[in-house]
Amino acid sequence: MHLLLDSMFLTNDTNKSSLSSLFGDSQNLWSGAELQIRIFWFLVEFEASNQDDVDELKMISTLLLSRPEHVLGLVQQGVKILSVYLMIPLPSFEGGGWDMARLKEIWEAVEPAAPRMKAKIYATADGFHFVESKLGTTVNEFKDRELLLRCPAVTTKSA
Repeated sequence: MHLLLDSMFLTNDTNKSSLSSLFGDSQNLWSGAELQIRIFWFLVEFEASNQDDVDELKMISTLLLSRPEHVLGLVQQGVKILSVYLMIPLPSFEGGGWDMARLKEIWEAVEPAAPRMKAKIYATADGFHFVESKLGTTVNEFKDRELLLRCPAVTTKSA
């Protein structure tokens, strides 16, 4: 199951852009991709730099990642994260679809009923908590928690 969770998109050659050739053999552009599983996704905006002989060009890039470990991996690589959004799958009994919220923190917690198991808690900037628990544990049931990531604060620009 872990392999499936690391696999995010299903692509179809009819959605492959003819501009892909501009990016060499290892990268492709797609006009569409199918999300394979309904789990939390992470939309990460970060600063990327490209340096040539004279100048350093700073750009903003965006990645859609399938696991919190992938977000943490970017941080460990020293990538300057600008924002992280949590994409939240809505239950089918509510009509399905997706919601998105600015992520504030990622926590790891010990499952009270199975101390060898861990769960993730996602705290959003608007004060909500979402739990990724194989046992269905709610946020208030966790005692042992460890902060894994505090995301950049939401900033407002004044005119």
